[in-house]
Amino acid sequence: MTEIVRRIRAKGMRPTLFTNGIRATRDLLRALAEAGLIDVAFHVDLTQQRRGFASEVALNALRQDYIGRARGLRLSVFFNTTVFSGNLNEVPEIVRFFVRNADIVSMASFQLQADTGRGVLGSRPLHITIDSVKQQISLGAGVPLCFDTIQIGHSHCNRCAMALVTNNKVYDMLDDRKLVTDIVKLTAAVRFDRQNRAALVRTFVKSLLSSPTILARGMAWVMRKIWMARADLVGRHMPGKFAMS
Repeated sequence: MTEIVRRIRAKGMRPTLFTNGIRATRDLLRALAEAGLIDVAFHVDLTQQRRGFASEVALNALRQDYIGRARGLRLSVFFNTTVFSGNLNEVPEIVRFFVRNADIVSMASFQLQADTGRGVLGSRPLHITIDSVKQQISLGAGVPLCFDTIQIGHSHCNRCAMALVTNNKVYDMLDDRKLVTDIVKLTAAVRFDRQNRAALVRTFVKSLLSSPTILARGMAWVMRKIWMARADLVGRHMPGKFAMS
């Protein structure tokens, strides 16, 4: 597997591992990270019928174990959760778990139940919708999140929100649609090193410096966020960036 990762990375692509985590040991993840793996996405939810876990919240113990395996490695950690009737009401608590672990978890993907592949749930109930899941995610985040500022994937299937988490408090990062759109256009062709946060920040700042107008607007936005989060920024928890879809 490490040779596959090296091959993909050598071709300039971004190797990503999607796994249920059962065989993703700490040693394997370390070896894959050293070979050039960038992302690891753990799929954990009740639809997998894992023994010993009676609720979605109970599965947080397993998620915490997986987080521990990846902690300290040069990996972006994602989690995928299928949303169905059996866990829709637990989505807010799952979001709170991801918020508490935002220093490690870069993205949480909540995927609506679909009658595809080896699924056994059948057709999705009418109450499982993009809007109902967005509402549950925002409830767990403790703040309304902007899911329509940027579009990732098919518009009938996907929504994306981004947040800054500090001291377990969530602050929306996509609340200025015009600014976000202009930054996306400015950096569309820029290649970011997502395994090196310092290098990523330097590249991003360098891109902004090429457009003084966008830089000024961005700085004004940053100052507003700092003022809003001033009490939490001096709290004991380190900040982290967190995306939800």
